Amino acid sequence: MKACEKCYQLIDCPFNGKDPRQSDCPVFAEQTTCWLFDWVTFYKAMAPGEDKKHWLHTMVDMCRECDVFLEHSEEMEDIFKSMIYID
Repeated sequence: MKACEKCYQLIDCPFNGKDPRQSDCPVFAEQTTCWLFDWVTFYKAMAPGEDKKHWLHTMVDMCRECDVFLEHSEEMEDIFKSMIYID
């Protein structure tokens, strides 16, 4: 895996080929990569409620199945821990 590649370039990302400005994924929208994105600030800015909780659980479940996550699991697990203990 090349350091300069973005996560969405390394996997079959559903956002590939789409306009980043129209993306629901903040990483793709900013054209950055998941292990460098400021997930904690993004998560803190979300309105409280069931959608926020659902989003976190979905992200954790989906990310842990991703090949990019496996390559950057230490960084991503630290991010998840920070997010989980915010609320």
